Amino acid sequence: MLQSFREQSGKWFIKVLFGAIIASFMIWGIGDVIRSYSQNRPIAKVGGQSIAYEDYAMALQQEISRLQQKIKSRLTPAQLQQLGLYQQVLDQLINHNVLEQELIRSGLSVSDSLIRNRVHAVPAFQQNGVFNKQLFQELLRQNGMNEARFVHEIKQTLLTQQLFSPLVQGMSLPAFYQEALLKSLDEKKIFTVMVLPFDKVTLKQQPSLEDLQLRYNQNKDQYAVPEFRSVTLVLIQAKNLLSQIPISETEISQEYENQKQQFVKPERRAVKRLSYATEILALEAARQVNTSRPMSAVARDITGGEYEDLGTVEKKDLPEIGADVVFNLGVGKVSEVINTGFGYTIYQVTKIEPEMVQSIDEVRTQILENLRLQKFGDRLQDLKNKIEDSLAAGVSLADVAKENNLSIEAIPSFNQLGQTLDDKPVLASLAPEVRKKIVEQAFSLADGTESPLIEADAEISFVVHLDKIIPSYVPEFDKIKVRVQKDWIAEKKFEEGAQLAQTLSQQAKSLADMTRLANQYGLTLTSNHALTRREAFEANLEKQSDLQKKLTPEVISKGLQLPLENATYGLMRDHKGFAILMLQRVEPFTVDTQKLKKFQEILNAMLEKDMSALLLQHLRAHYKITINQDMLKILSQEAAS
Repeated sequence: MLQSFREQSGKWFIKVLFGAIIASFMIWGIGDVIRSYSQNRPIAKVGGQSIAYEDYAMALQQEISRLQQKIKSRLTPAQLQQLGLYQQVLDQLINHNVLEQELIRSGLSVSDSLIRNRVHAVPAFQQNGVFNKQLFQELLRQNGMNEARFVHEIKQTLLTQQLFSPLVQGMSLPAFYQEALLKSLDEKKIFTVMVLPFDKVTLKQQPSLEDLQLRYNQNKDQYAVPEFRSVTLVLIQAKNLLSQIPISETEISQEYENQKQQFVKPERRAVKRLSYATEILALEAARQVNTSRPMSAVARDITGGEYEDLGTVEKKDLPEIGADVVFNLGVGKVSEVINTGFGYTIYQVTKIEPEMVQSIDEVRTQILENLRLQKFGDRLQDLKNKIEDSLAAGVSLADVAKENNLSIEAIPSFNQLGQTLDDKPVLASLAPEVRKKIVEQAFSLADGTESPLIEADAEISFVVHLDKIIPSYVPEFDKIKVRVQKDWIAEKKFEEGAQLAQTLSQQAKSLADMTRLANQYGLTLTSNHALTRREAFEANLEKQSDLQKKLTPEVISKGLQLPLENATYGLMRDHKGFAILMLQRVEPFTVDTQKLKKFQEILNAMLEKDMSALLLQHLRAHYKITINQDMLKILSQEAAS
């Protein structure tokens, strides 16, 4: 519940803003997932409308970028599959399409003034509490958006609010319940904690030889040494294979001619911009700039404007509403006054860099890489066939590796957990998923056999030969007697510690009792640990209190339900002992109007979220939805290639 409170603290139009901003991060390592398919073939249909591959691919790339930017790491195709990202992105597009169709059908509308006011209210666009148009345009430009697109998103958000708001109007919890719930969440509970470490537990008796022998016999599986296997491994790494693919000068020249259009550097222009709130001021500014006055000087004289030297830009760098105008101007010319919806703007072009085609020498490296990538699939398949044919003919793996210039390595013995005899991870330099597949293959082979060529991921393929099997066995009792004794003592200390902790929690009826018991058993006692129910659900370890870091969530949960001066017990978070937890006192939470109002907003937002989800579920059932699951699967596989 508390997690929902945190999730629902934002507003719809703020989420639209942030969604637009984060969607523009550059892609890390994910290529064009639709290069092999027609963009006209839909991946899904919603009612009478289709969702094109192009739209899906763009949304997928944006979401991958957002996640990678968040975690500061590249996500592998396997990880994307585990996250269910391919289906999630498609569901988001379907939901968006369903809502747009329903908004059109409902005939809802929103005024331009309301849209303008909502945009001006976005904190990210404000400076000193006032809307700053220059800041607004700069943020949009930095994140690959134009005003028209952003305004459309805001309009759709407002229309969606109109669609959903009737569902929740007048629906709220009773005021007394809201206040009681808020008090319960934020009242401070003060605890006293007594720690009973296992090393403070004195055993009533030491184990006899018969006790140890009995434990050994009853827990032989626990003491079994697992099976170990040693292998010979041949790795095929894409980067190495790519570098070995020969490309002739003739191929490079032909590719350059075939792809020449891709090597065109678009026209660039040095552009200045001046904006005013009224058309009259913008027209006067344009008149003065047309008399050869510098735009910067005009901006100083005609106050209230926003002047910016945009530098040298391509057409795509400009807002859509002004791009065509600017790229039809001559050098030194001033544009007509453009109404952007948020003011009136004029542009001036001071320099033009014409379109040019890069020479073959400038793009040679790029062409070479592209040609090698084109041949990589065939090269890998040829190598796979060659390796499998050689192995089938009885050629040793070592000779196969030598013949094909591949690396080969003898891997020391490891178990099914991928750990060596000295408990270190095997093949530690490889990615976890690659290691896992190698280990799985090693334990699926018969002694003296090898696997086929297996693609571990987009970068690495391998062949593994099983050299030796060390069977699992149970060491003789005499050889592990010390370990058995240690385990017996640990188990008994846990049992007696739990019994003592239960007894102490039952005997503790006051803080004085806790103090007496701590002194009696030589235990550590600390008091005045404050915690609220809201804080108890904090997942961020850095923000957790010392109490939360010491005790398990189960102990804390039981502690929050205790009557005053009652105690409970449970295992410590580090599993090194037990903790006896007593509710020392409760500091009531004072509810003021502002806090209650904010809490009510959160509750209402939660209700709105639930009701909106129900409506969306209904709309999805109303508008017939069909998904091309086969093409979705192919598309996700293409993204991984």
